[in-house]
Amino acid sequence: MKKLTLILFLIATITFAQQDQDMIKEHFAVYEQAMIKKDFDKVLDYTHPAIFELYGRDVVKASLEMTMNGSGDMTMDFTEMKITQISDIITFEDRKITKLVTKAKMTMNFAEELDEETQGFMIKTMEAQLGEGCCNYDAATKKLSVSSISDIYAVADKNSDDWKFLSQDEQTKTILDKIIPKEIQEKLK
Repeated sequence: MKKLTLILFLIATITFAQQDQDMIKEHFAVYEQAMIKKDFDKVLDYTHPAIFELYGRDVVKASLEMTMNGSGDMTMDFTEMKITQISDIITFEDRKITKLVTKAKMTMNFAEELDEETQGFMIKTMEAQLGEGCCNYDAATKKLSVSSISDIYAVADKNSDDWKFLSQDEQTKTILDKIIPKEIQEKLK
């Protein structure tokens, strides 16, 4: 009888973990399409709300709009955002937490062709942030194509499938440390 109980428990645990992963993938697909379509309200609907406590939703939206829509000299477009890995889901206090490894592709579209010095500067800057070989400039189309791999946390209330996302970067470090203790961040590495 104990073996049967243990087997049923393991099956239930695996099933719930798979359901969580499926919901994360589903929510991330909506988030990805919102980024591609520049539907910033939808992007923010899938962003962990703790970020708004620090910056305010309107400020984050304005920052996204300014970054993506540019000033006329340059705009940015995401063409793809995919999950390449989902870590184990950890339940901590009242929430579920996991870390995603994602691959994103975007283009920076310039109004005018960049001279060689500016091209070199842009590529060097991007490579310093994202790694060597992450970008390529095409003078004919005036586009800088960028590929990046980044970590994003997915967080949901313990009894919910409403997953929200928060990137792991310098701008979110304070928020991450508030909602995801360092020992949990270490476990999810």
